[in-house]
Amino acid sequence: MGVLSMRKYAFFLILVVALCWLPHLSAFDGEDRMLLARTISGMAETEPEQVAQMIGEVALNRAKDSRFPEDLRSVLDDFRQFRRSPTASNRSLMLVDRLLRGERLLPDDVVRFEKRAGRYAFYGN
Repeated sequence: MGVLSMRKYAFFLILVVALCWLPHLSAFDGEDRMLLARTISGMAETEPEQVAQMIGEVALNRAKDSRFPEDLRSVLDDFRQFRRSPTASNRSLMLVDRLLRGERLLPDDVVRFEKRAGRYAFYGN
């Protein structure tokens, strides 16, 4: 095998390894993913998909906002705003994956919500 062939082989090997690890380079680990999915299940399992996604977005927005704790677990431990289900539904796991890919319905400054008369209201700064 020539030097050029070895370099191509090494390059493609590195590329394959990098692509395999790319999904694992998220800012959130598997535990955070499951915690957020359980929160979405606990808060909005019977709500429309958009509402469930927006609740997840509020949690992620809080984790980025300097007025709230900077880690997701601490944000989700605020039981005045969030509650969790003991398990995560397939729908909530799908929604978390969307959120971690960057799909958003709300602006980054929306950090509060409340349920009023059967509807959710979302608030920014």
